[in-house]
Amino acid sequence: MYRHLSLIALLCLCTACAPATATLPAPTAAPAPTATLQPTDVPPPTPTLEPTASPAPQTQAFEYKVIFTDGSFSVREAYLGTNAIWKSNFKMPEARIRNTPPSMGLGRDMVCDAPPGATPHCSQTVEIKRGDGSTDKYLLSLGSIHGGAGNLYRNNRLVWSGYTNGANSFAILSSTRLGDEIALDYSKSNWNTGDGGRLWITPSILLSQGNTVKLIADAFAPQAIRGNLIYFRLYKTKAYVDFGGQVYGDGYDEVFNQLCCWHGPPLEITNNGEFIDFFGQRGSDWYHVQAGYIPGVK
Repeated sequence: MYRHLSLIALLCLCTACAPATATLPAPTAAPAPTATLQPTDVPPPTPTLEPTASPAPQTQAFEYKVIFTDGSFSVREAYLGTNAIWKSNFKMPEARIRNTPPSMGLGRDMVCDAPPGATPHCSQTVEIKRGDGSTDKYLLSLGSIHGGAGNLYRNNRLVWSGYTNGANSFAILSSTRLGDEIALDYSKSNWNTGDGGRLWITPSILLSQGNTVKLIADAFAPQAIRGNLIYFRLYKTKAYVDFGGQVYGDGYDEVFNQLCCWHGPPLEITNNGEFIDFFGQRGSDWYHVQAGYIPGVK
């Protein structure tokens, strides 16, 4: 979830930690001796079973309600039930879309070949071709894939420096291209800092703007819809869809953006270039939500 890596950490640490309890078999009588088969007693060969096709994933149709519309931009949601995604029999909605814009993978494919403690320890280079045919080269450096001191260079020019701490997950949560610019979100936390306080995690978005960046605090999951930025903004403990600086729809207590340590169904935020697709929670009620230029919605 967007700011609950503490729960994710527990899920990671608790997976397969409980040892299985061995059950001793009850003693059984010695088997009777097996009779020797005569040539005429050889049983016929057992027919070979043909492999069966794997069952298709089960999906379920839900009723969607448009909760906000502004021109052709809309937000609609379908009620899934109480604590729906935690149930083993959860069925993915038929309206669920797949990702089509490729992720830039920043922070995911870092090379950490410097000695531990060196600055930087990990780095990654990404090149994007601009609309005019030129190429921009971005270099991201971090103390480790989990965080530390970070720098972002564009064409060998420093455009951002800061401190990251992704707890036991990646420091860079997601990244995308936005026209000739890039957007990424990173997290800060007090994970493993030794302050002894309650775990806190805050996300922020960096949007490159030429030789500088725009910092959007308390925001996560940047996506591009028709070349414009859409993301989630945190306000008074709730997450809202923000498109072009305008907040749309109702807030959610949680938005599931699982990018690490989750072995359940694929619930991460998706995007097909026209609208985003995600799962949100209010109280114990779960919703499948879509926001953007949704076909058939006026």
